[in-house]
Amino acid sequence: MTDKKPRKRTKALPAFSAPLTPGAIWNYGPGVVYDPTLPEPVLAAIPPEWAAVLDMPAFTAALGVALGHYRYYTALAGGGLSAKPARDATLQAATTLQDAFARLHQLPPLSKSLLDLRARTAPENARSMLDRVLALDTVLMDLQWAAAEIDAHFMQPGRKSSGLRDVLLTDVRDLILAHAQEKKTKLEATKLTQRLLRAARVPMPAKLDEIQRRIRAVEHKRRAEEEELRGTIDRMASRGKNSA
Repeated sequence: MTDKKPRKRTKALPAFSAPLTPGAIWNYGPGVVYDPTLPEPVLAAIPPEWAAVLDMPAFTAALGVALGHYRYYTALAGGGLSAKPARDATLQAATTLQDAFARLHQLPPLSKSLLDLRARTAPENARSMLDRVLALDTVLMDLQWAAAEIDAHFMQPGRKSSGLRDVLLTDVRDLILAHAQEKKTKLEATKLTQRLLRAARVPMPAKLDEIQRRIRAVEHKRRAEEEELRGTIDRMASRGKNSA
């Protein structure tokens, strides 16, 4: 007899029915259709004075992508697909990657030295092992961010979040400024954003100053996220140098 407690079994990861291929990793798969085609009413809503200063081929292509993603995400938020399995799968991927990152950090010196040698000698490995491991940590933070975004914008039945719309307002305003071939003010770009998204039938505040306020809120959030990410990367890089 023994008084040892039975070990708790680790929950098995889901089995995949088909082999993974690198080119197929980022296919969206079945479900809500993502369409980057720019609607004709939006194209027609661009005034001639703006068409003369915008890089039209690049701008209209980028605007179609932005609107396509917005329609795709709002369709999901409206119940096209369940958000909870997506959130759970994202968190599971983050947990798995976090465990992998910790195991890489704790590899014995012999293993680390062999991996460093391979990274230096294999022609297809342009980055050092440390850079590649730190890249995994960045993916981990992105997965955690995605899970938090699903919680914030997709897990609220019966209430349509304006967060996705506010991000779209900001992105389109920035696209206009980026593709204008002569200097334009943020106010001018915001007015055109309002015109184009109305043509795309995107619901938005009626007053321009409210649109500006919402854009500033998105910009503030993005700056805070960038600062947090830079701090995390700096800490991880410092820890990697100290452990080398």
